[in-house]
Amino acid sequence: MSRTVLTKGGNAPLTGTTVSVTVSATGVPVDVSALLVAPTGKVRDDRDLVFFNNPSRDGVSVAGPVVTVEPGSVPAGVESVVVVASVDVDRPGVVFDAAGTPRTVVACGGAELEFSPPALTGGETIVVLVELYRRGAAWKVRAVGQGYAGGLAALATDFGVDVGEPAPAQPSAQAQPSAQARQPVAPPPAAPPVPPAYGQQQTPAYPPPPGYAAPPAPAPGHGQPPAYGQAPGYGQPPAYGQPPAYGQPPAYGQAPGHGQPAAYGQAPGYPPPAGPAPAISLEKVRSAAPALLQKYESAGVSLAKRGLTGQRVAVYLVLDYSMSMKGYYSDGSVQHLAEQVLSLAAHLDDDGSVPLVLFSNKVELVTDIDLAGHHGRIDEARRSVRMGGTSYAPAMQAVIDLHQRRGGGMPALVIFQTDGDPYDRRPTQKLLKSASTLPLFWQFVGFGEREDLTFLAGLDDLKDRAIDNADFVAVGPQPRAWPDEALYDALMAEFPRWSAEARARGILR
Repeated sequence: MSRTVLTKGGNAPLTGTTVSVTVSATGVPVDVSALLVAPTGKVRDDRDLVFFNNPSRDGVSVAGPVVTVEPGSVPAGVESVVVVASVDVDRPGVVFDAAGTPRTVVACGGAELEFSPPALTGGETIVVLVELYRRGAAWKVRAVGQGYAGGLAALATDFGVDVGEPAPAQPSAQAQPSAQARQPVAPPPAAPPVPPAYGQQQTPAYPPPPGYAAPPAPAPGHGQPPAYGQAPGYGQPPAYGQPPAYGQPPAYGQAPGHGQPAAYGQAPGYPPPAGPAPAISLEKVRSAAPALLQKYESAGVSLAKRGLTGQRVAVYLVLDYSMSMKGYYSDGSVQHLAEQVLSLAAHLDDDGSVPLVLFSNKVELVTDIDLAGHHGRIDEARRSVRMGGTSYAPAMQAVIDLHQRRGGGMPALVIFQTDGDPYDRRPTQKLLKSASTLPLFWQFVGFGEREDLTFLAGLDDLKDRAIDNADFVAVGPQPRAWPDEALYDALMAEFPRWSAEARARGILR
């Protein structure tokens, strides 16, 4: 029987009629359970918690350390099966450690997939090991390896399991994961919460559009209004460090900021950024996603300019999937943006993937894009959903909920892309105001003409917020024409200011 080793975030197809997941640990007694998750991101009812006191349901069974899944027997209303290991609750004070971190072997169709999560050394009592999830008519497995020290009941509650009056034998059944909302889900819109302050294939680069030529002269000087249509704000001088023209990239290959150096590797003598290391090394990116090396290096230069090298930030990508976006998906603009964001995230977050939310008038899909599987990922993800209208609030709420389920300990950068104003203006404004007490910074990115983005631009200056938690950049009707570093400079322009103020206010610690 062949055996393949999965790394954290990796995935593989599942074949055969039966899948078995065997969990093992050294020196730490563990309880194994499984959770049947519906498209809402919750269980359908408490019986979807499969453990030793409820050993089987709808094609999923648990016997000691083994979870067995028969994909053909799992109802269509179940999107994923999540496998969890927790410490034995009859042994108070016991936590996972490096030696006792659980491991899994997934067997199916004559093959074995082995996954050993990174060592759990932070007092974790539960770990989400793997999830089996639908991908169209097929099934796949994803290696998760996310540990938690926050208690079993909280995680179970995130998935809708009633833990109000647990039976004496049920505590281990509460060891349910909440971090992996990266399977396709469509959570319904909810009222904005007000939680307490948080603690914590080689493809070529896209060329400029046909006929595009770099401007022969530098951007207009401060205080000198350029020609109409060539500078942001129509007649206003470009902000320092911002692209010099609305919807127009700076000269190809040149940095957009006045007096700022060109991209690393393009200007003689410009040294690589010094200081702390990025979350994922250049060598790992070269191995997992060689087509993204140029973007990764450009992101590093931009982060170094702002003193952000080595910082750890959770990155989320929210994409407009309304009917007006059809052309941007067809011409590769959305895939291009996703690759740019993934390359930036590789510097900030070490899991090698970015949670991805597609929305129209509701949340259509919650999934992810990762380094190893980035090529063509956007087209793959959107095949199962239909385009609709435009409402921002459901997608924003989905990100807030997802960040809370992931623990909420890190500052988060939410890159929110759209090409038009929404139907739900007041709910969006209300949600952005309430979210100003949370460790999330909203970077809105507008595709298309400026007159279609007036509301989006207004969110940048919204009143009555605890702190300014949003910024807006318009990239025009040809997003791929922007050089990578120009986009990264724009995306990160206000994040350092927000981060410093959030720490001063106690929103970040």
